Amino acid sequence: MNNLLLLVLMFVTGVLLAIIYLGALWLTLKNLHKRRYAALWLISSLLIRMLLLVFSFYLILGDGHWERLLAALSGFITMRLLATSNVRRQLMQGRGHGETPV
Repeated sequence: MNNLLLLVLMFVTGVLLAIIYLGALWLTLKNLHKRRYAALWLISSLLIRMLLLVFSFYLILGDGHWERLLAALSGFITMRLLATSNVRRQLMQGRGHGETPV
């Protein structure tokens, strides 16, 4: 497989990992008030998300292919920055209209 194509695939994999990680975080926070043991739920979610992420990055690294790991991390960080920017923008728009952000 072409090396550049593989690096692009790893970047996309990093983006998908970020979507899964941040989506699970969003679901956890959205449903946190419904849980009896909220702290346990939050810690369990963190551990599961981190284990998934670290294991995925470990598999991507493979036999020392740091270029693949760097591409996947770049995709993850890019998606995280886009998501936090989007949330920040939505919060600012909500405050501008007299709404309280949730």
